[in-house]
Amino acid sequence: MTGGLVLCLGKTGRNFAAGMSGGVAYIFDEDGHFVNKRLNHEMVKVYPLVECDDSEIIEVKELISRHIDYTHSVRGQQILDDWESFSNKFLTGEKVIVVMCSQIGWWINLLLAGR
Repeated sequence: MTGGLVLCLGKTGRNFAAGMSGGVAYIFDEDGHFVNKRLNHEMVKVYPLVECDDSEIIEVKELISRHIDYTHSVRGQQILDDWESFSNKFLTGEKVIVVMCSQIGWWINLLLAGR
């Protein structure tokens, strides 16, 4: 993803965010295994959605609502109907420039060392 926005209400594959070069992902981590088993920690930092600004929480709820409008998602409706129980299971991750810069520096040092 480059500068995009994604909302995942289902499980993700392993190595999530390996190709992120900007953008924001909202992940519904229902089973609590996303961070330890599926996330590429080198590319992003994640935070619980409940620690974010109200504007982000509202954005996630609006995204879910639009998803329901387009797909008639039963799961999406369940999440909105019981938002108090489900809201703490959402994570948000965004590209951290410092992480990318440190990786670029590492590669430059490696290339220079090989000269």
